Amino acid sequence: HLNIYPNPAKEVIYIVSEQTLSNVSLIALDGKVHAIEATKKIANNLHSINLNDFNPGVYFITGNCGDQIFREKVIIQ
Repeated sequence: HLNIYPNPAKEVIYIVSEQTLSNVSLIALDGKVHAIEATKKIANNLHSINLNDFNPGVYFITGNCGDQIFREKVIIQ
């Protein structure tokens, strides 16, 4: 199970996951892929992604959560 918040977001997105995250990317609607080198692990199952380098718009956040692939729509303001 995965929870991504806040959505819409301004400066940071938090990901709550009970499993290991890997291969996390933000994909813009034009198809441009922005690989996230590393999510910042805040606690055992809480990670954050800094959004300061991203333009406002609609993105899809994708990656692996354990042995599952996730894809969620996020809005950066």
